[in-house]
Amino acid sequence: MKTLFAYTVLMLTSVNLFAQDCKSAVTQTDMNSCANIAFKTSDKKLNEAYQKLMDNKDMNFKNLLKESQRSWIKFRDNDCKVQSYPTRGGSAQAMVRLDCLKERTDQRYNELNSMLTCEEGDLACQPKL
Repeated sequence: MKTLFAYTVLMLTSVNLFAQDCKSAVTQTDMNSCANIAFKTSDKKLNEAYQKLMDNKDMNFKNLLKESQRSWIKFRDNDCKVQSYPTRGGSAQAMVRLDCLKERTDQRYNELNSMLTCEEGDLACQPKL
């Protein structure tokens, strides 16, 4: 009996390992999990760019950035609720919402990152810290 239990635990563990291969995800649960991983990765990058911008010594800029980011997060979350609304109640709703969150987060990362990598003549860019 203990052998059967150990074998079952081993099989369940290996199924979870395979589930993380997002290129081969076939079940909706795996696709939802992969969408969550992708969003978390994008969110981490965004937070790193945001923190770099928050290192700016100008308190007015920091306050404006903080207010802007809070408004943007609210917009992103609400927009993705709207985008995933047609799939409400279905197993794909989480994936659709997470894909939207990732896409919006990547867009915001690009916006913030462009402030960190000023090109000559870009008047909207923040000076190098």
